[in-house]
Amino acid sequence: MKELHIVFESIQDIEQFVQIATRYPGDIQVTEGQRILDGKAIMGLLSLGLNRKLKLSYGGDEVEFDKFSKQINDYLILSSERTSNS
Repeated sequence: MKELHIVFESIQDIEQFVQIATRYPGDIQVTEGQRILDGKAIMGLLSLGLNRKLKLSYGGDEVEFDKFSKQINDYLILSSERTSNS
C-alpha cells in the first residue's frame, strides 16, 4: 500500500475527498492512531474531526495512485505547518 498524510480543514474538504475517492477502485484507508476507516465512507471521516494529521493508505496500482494523489493535492501534508496534532 502507498501512504500519504492528509488533513481536512472543513466539512466540504471531507465531502470533496470522498467524491474523489469513490472514483477509484483501490482500497483507501484513513488512519488516526488506532482507528482505521474506509476512505470512501463520509460518516467515518466526519467522525475524525478537522485539522488532524491523518495517514492515508492506498491499495491499488501505481498509475491509479498517481492520478488519485494529484486529485487530492489540496489535502496532502507536505510539512507539519498545516496540522494541530503533528
